[in-house]
Amino acid sequence: MYLICMKGYYNMDLTSPRTIRNIQEQFGFTFKKGLGQNFLTARNILEEIVDAAEIESGVIEVGPGFGVLTSELAQNSDKVVTIEIDERLIDVLDYTLEEYDNVKIINEDILKLDLKKVIDDEFKGEKVSIAANLPYYITTPIITKLLEEKLPIKNIVVMVQKEVKKSNPAELTVLVDNQCAVENVTRFAGSHGYKVAVKADGEDFTLILTK
Repeated sequence: MYLICMKGYYNMDLTSPRTIRNIQEQFGFTFKKGLGQNFLTARNILEEIVDAAEIESGVIEVGPGFGVLTSELAQNSDKVVTIEIDERLIDVLDYTLEEYDNVKIINEDILKLDLKKVIDDEFKGEKVSIAANLPYYITTPIITKLLEEKLPIKNIVVMVQKEVKKSNPAELTVLVDNQCAVENVTRFAGSHGYKVAVKADGEDFTLILTK
């Protein structure tokens, strides 16, 4: 199956469940419950995340998984830096993203990473967009880090589970209220379009934080 993209032909449709299964088998990959891994494959949601990010040149992605969202970001930006904590996924990403010369993969824990240095080194300190499909358990620490470190960020667009909105700690709620305009741009039922390690009960949503 060939997918027509903005910058040409790419012969791997990462939104196809069959493709994802084949990659899992090829690399012997199994989901880690402790990392809350869930891979977004619904094309309409991917496109909405990219559109909402309003990427001007550069974007940082958190938790690329198999590179499904990464490939969409790469087709719509000058450069993508994607940060993945799971070392097992690096070979997978090298394979799924090999056709993109504007993607850099960093195998680190974003909560321990010096993001200011990354932005300075990779984007010359210019404002970047942040895009991610985040598991519930790590959403609050990551958004808190992004806001508190006063980074040169244009906006933050994350797909998260609805429980985050219901149970945000007070400090995150205050940060978001004070620093960002929050918009719930899309909702869909259950785990539709997801490859999940831990199934969320209810609807997920995309959260846009615009500084």
